[in-house]
Amino acid sequence: MLQERPIRPMRVLLADDSDSARALISALIERMGHQVHQARDGIEAVDMCKALRPDVVLLDVMMPRLDGFGALAQIRSMPFERWIPVIFLTALEGGESITRALMEGGDDYLQKPVQINVLQAKLHAIGRSLLWQDELFEHRAELSDYRDRAEEEKQFARSLMEMLANTSRIQDSSLGILSVPAEQLNGDVVAAARTPNGKLHVLLADGTGHGLAAALNVLPTIEPFYSMTSKGFGLPTILAELNRKLYTYLPRECYVAASMVAIDTVERRIEVWNGGMPDVLLIERKSGSVRMQPSNSLPLGILKPSEFDAELEILTIEHDSVLLLASDGLVEALGNKDLALGLDRLADLVAASAPDVDVGELVYRIASSKKHAIDDDLTLLVVDCPASAVLPTSRQDGATTGKPTAPSGEWAVEISLNALQLRETDLVPIVLGFVRAMGLSEDDNSRLFVVLSELFNNALDHGLLLLSTESKDRDRDIEQYFKIREQRLAHLEDGSIRIGIRYGQSADSRHVELMVSDTGPGFDISTLDHGTELSRGGRGLKLVRGLCENLEFRGTGNVAVACLKVK
Repeated sequence: MLQERPIRPMRVLLADDSDSARALISALIERMGHQVHQARDGIEAVDMCKALRPDVVLLDVMMPRLDGFGALAQIRSMPFERWIPVIFLTALEGGESITRALMEGGDDYLQKPVQINVLQAKLHAIGRSLLWQDELFEHRAELSDYRDRAEEEKQFARSLMEMLANTSRIQDSSLGILSVPAEQLNGDVVAAARTPNGKLHVLLADGTGHGLAAALNVLPTIEPFYSMTSKGFGLPTILAELNRKLYTYLPRECYVAASMVAIDTVERRIEVWNGGMPDVLLIERKSGSVRMQPSNSLPLGILKPSEFDAELEILTIEHDSVLLLASDGLVEALGNKDLALGLDRLADLVAASAPDVDVGELVYRIASSKKHAIDDDLTLLVVDCPASAVLPTSRQDGATTGKPTAPSGEWAVEISLNALQLRETDLVPIVLGFVRAMGLSEDDNSRLFVVLSELFNNALDHGLLLLSTESKDRDRDIEQYFKIREQRLAHLEDGSIRIGIRYGQSADSRHVELMVSDTGPGFDISTLDHGTELSRGGRGLKLVRGLCENLEFRGTGNVAVACLKVK
């Protein structure tokens, strides 16, 4: 007989009640290079099979105590991981016994007396099958190891995402969040925090792809958002930093679509930046009228930092409203892959809600309307935007005020920026960064931020850009006001603003003096005390007076000096 390629040695269990038959067949099998274990009946065969887990079983049909068919039934009931082929040995003539043997779970049969070439061929064929089984188990073990490692990496990534995108940071009663990942890891990131002067910053970012890849893409956006918001940086500065990080660290084919808003309850306005996301919706609760702010920018991470310019759109809060930021996955799901239809349905769900509907209830209703299979991350932010101005007097982000740790002795800082620097620098957070490092309490830092922000913006807007305060206060003009402001600031060529901060202490108190001066023509100081509180800053100036021990304007009105008591 011709030999094929060698097969691996096998452990063979031979069960036969004939001593001579067992001896002959065992000798033949051992000459072929295999190991043989012998059983004299079906019961021994079952016990030895359980203990040895052989590669193949040769089972005589007719045996005492338990015949081959009974032994086969018990062998097949054992929970072996591997396939154990069973070959029946039969001296019976006719096809009935052979048919029964194969039908009850046997894999092959040999007619007695056994022919050596047939036995060798059948064992050789079984050996090939077992080799394939060995390879399959090796691949399965490799896949299992790979799966375990991948799951471990996913778990690490998930923990990292949960730590960085920790939604427990978002403790704001005005905000409702729906987040349903398509896979174990969510490629959408939601972040929300308040600046020291109470503005609410909200970010929805959607990374390229799904699962782990998308989650890794959006990771660089999380910490800069929270860190810069807590320091009071505005949207353009934060967005520029997010774009820089993503452009620097992500492959060119990866990017992050995002929408980011800043809600100012004092000015009753919303700054909106939309880069590649579905329209941001502002919906009046009572009338149900909808304003849509579409994407007007490329996603983050596409443009070089030198080319990136965050162009903001301004929406006014004229009536009690809700603001919606949604991922494309949710909008497509609501519209059966049709973005326009999905936006319409999303707006209808909100507009149909009662005027006093709870934000959390609204999110639940929108989630309940989703009936199709999820093939993309579903994320929605619903922000309550009341029309009545809310004047923040202290930190509103749930942070503790902390103990005062200001150093003993006095200190002072002064900085001056020219027109070009004013166009390109977010000055107030930079100055307050120094003050924060000097150890004042969080509550004092927040009050300083509010006062300095208002006085600086007054100096810039009305001192150098010569904007009218009255037009700023009228809701119908505020959007035009900020467009003119942006244009004038972009073309500002002359002028400067100086900021001075001095910390002092006496035996029984500590105080900080702020001085903000501009090189503009100034204004009539007497208008501050006549007729309206809208002159030279309006509501913002009213807030400053409430936070300061003293506020005065000197010279022609282009020098503002405020004094605050601190802990």
